[in-house]
Amino acid sequence: ETLGQILYAELWETLLSTLTELGVQRGAELVIFPQAGCGILPLHVAWQMEAGEKRWLLDRHAIRYAPSLKVLVQAERRSLAAEAISVIANPTGDLASSALEAEWIRDACPTARILAPEQASKEKVLEEILSSESVHLATHADFNLDDAFASSLLVAKGERLTLQELAPS
Repeated sequence: ETLGQILYAELWETLLSTLTELGVQRGAELVIFPQAGCGILPLHVAWQMEAGEKRWLLDRHAIRYAPSLKVLVQAERRSLAAEAISVIANPTGDLASSALEAEWIRDACPTARILAPEQASKEKVLEEILSSESVHLATHADFNLDDAFASSLLVAKGERLTLQELAPS
């Protein structure tokens, strides 16, 4: 909570003002290319209070992360229709817009496999990751700054899938 408020005040407030001045419209997708240690910051969780309500950056803009412009361009050129895509959306049951997000992916790629929230157990998510060319995760994550490999994704039934489990040594 606190980090999201700080990120908005210290980073996004000025940046969004500048983007608006440049003609970037509300709802436009913003692509973030995190460098060095910025990759661990959840820049998309920024928020501020407006008219007594919490307003998230994600209410204003779609946010996408890419490691580099080259990778982003290569990804855009690939045909989604030929890929094996898995979508794990809302396994915790508290992300209202993730069902719509999953349907947008299905529109772009009719062959996408969409797991129902209750199906997204740790075991099934790992299976999907291993058997898919692309996996879209719409869930929560916990970041552990003391031990990055203990950072985790939240999946169904309160289970956590750690980075260590995703990338064993």
